[in-house]
Amino acid sequence: VDINGKTVEDQSDNGDDTDGNTTDDNTNVNVDMIPNPPPPPPLFADIKVTKEAFMTDNGDGKPSANDIIDYTITVTNTGEVALTNVTLTDMLTDGNDVSLDLTIEPTFDSATLGSAEGELKVSETARYYASYTLKQNDINTAAVKNVVEARAFGANNEVVSDISDNGIDDDGNTEDDPTIIDLDPVSSISLIKEALFIDENNDGYASVGETIEYRFSVTNTGDVDLFNVEIVDKLEGVE
Repeated sequence: VDINGKTVEDQSDNGDDTDGNTTDDNTNVNVDMIPNPPPPPPLFADIKVTKEAFMTDNGDGKPSANDIIDYTITVTNTGEVALTNVTLTDMLTDGNDVSLDLTIEPTFDSATLGSAEGELKVSETARYYASYTLKQNDINTAAVKNVVEARAFGANNEVVSDISDNGIDDDGNTEDDPTIIDLDPVSSISLIKEALFIDENNDGYASVGETIEYRFSVTNTGDVDLFNVEIVDKLEGVE
């Protein structure tokens, strides 16, 4: 309204006269929509198990019955979520792949971040111990082989598992090597032959028809059982 009471009005222009329209342009603002970022990938669960073996000799300096193999098992949470219901399944065999039973089953010792048995926080490692006492038949097969499988549940109840490695990475294989104790037994035998003259006529001399008795002592001087032992005797000068 001016001083004379007359109403004046105008519709806005956008101020851009290069578009061919110098009056009353709508003022438009182009807004680029920013897309929503993709959701982050889900956190993953993972587990790693290693089994190492150490043999304690019974004092005779060779593989023999009652030597003890001690096993140390480490289970690590290598994923991004906590794990629960951690379990171990152990598989022990001799050198001929015949199943054996551990003398002491895997027994929980401790966890690096203080978790109880069966639970693992992220990056936490739990340690278990087990042992096996050698029997003569194990030595006969020249080796004791062992693997253990670790299984657990992740945050969404997904199952994760791993087969143990032996902890030796300079053998060209860094994953899932069985833990093998090579017993390297020695096979050997000893034979002693003794002769005893029987002076049957008691004349103090060897006479035709008198007897010589031979005694053989055969000893297994090795580490393994021997079978089909034979003595082949050749008496020189006797047909």
